[in-house]
Amino acid sequence: MKRMQATYMVIRYLPDVPREEFVNVGVVLICPDAGFQGIHIVDHFSEGSRAKALGGDGLFVRHALTKLRNIIAQRRVDDLLGKKASPDGQLTREGMALLQQVYCNNIRFSPLRTAVTGDPAATLAQLFRDYVGDQQPRPEPRTVTRTLIRKKVHEVFDQFRLFSLGLKEDWRLPLLTEPTVDLAYKNDVWHCFQAISFVGHERAIKTAVNAYRQTARDAWESDTEVRDAQFVALVYRPSQPTSQIRNLEEALKHDNIQLRDYRDAPEIAKDIKRDLEAHQLIR
Repeated sequence: MKRMQATYMVIRYLPDVPREEFVNVGVVLICPDAGFQGIHIVDHFSEGSRAKALGGDGLFVRHALTKLRNIIAQRRVDDLLGKKASPDGQLTREGMALLQQVYCNNIRFSPLRTAVTGDPAATLAQLFRDYVGDQQPRPEPRTVTRTLIRKKVHEVFDQFRLFSLGLKEDWRLPLLTEPTVDLAYKNDVWHCFQAISFVGHERAIKTAVNAYRQTARDAWESDTEVRDAQFVALVYRPSQPTSQIRNLEEALKHDNIQLRDYRDAPEIAKDIKRDLEAHQLIR
């Protein structure tokens, strides 16, 4: 079977743009060698789904995705991007980059990624399963605690063999206060992860959030190897957060700490694995 290079990007839906929280809703893939371009999108948003939990408008996103699917499937990309950017309606890598500029509000795209494939259609279907999956409601325990988040994320990361590649658990930062983060790895810079649950006593949640913010500030203000570190909070938030919880989320974002839903662990694991493998090749 001939192996060919494909380019893909994940379609993201941001119900509330300023909050920068998103849910994956589709995948676009092109493989010029096979003359293939395809798109696979979510076709429903039921009550209790991730998009609904974030406050999404199911009617809006269905309409936007259907329009995008029709443009790509019917090879009418030139209608949107122009003949020069998309010859004969074909979607090129350059055209995909332009789509990222055109779609910059509630519908957005991930950075361009590369895959090797012998069957572009099958690869598209697999990427959809990996990144989007089933948007039906996901059952959750009655209480999603920080301990549960750590456990679930550890299970996923272990399946991807990230710990054998260099991911560290309960890593102590080289600072005078010796703070510890749940997970960390280094490629060009350190990447730190901390589990935070936004359910429970709000005073305890506030303490956990402010402690992580202080850790990030101490790192950035230091003259150590973590001064350029990136910090991520792996979170669980209730479907109807209180104003206090929303304020804590905004405080994290204001401090340039990224919020990721802990249930996105498979997608996060793929990114970490790519970083760690690339770092090993450089070394």
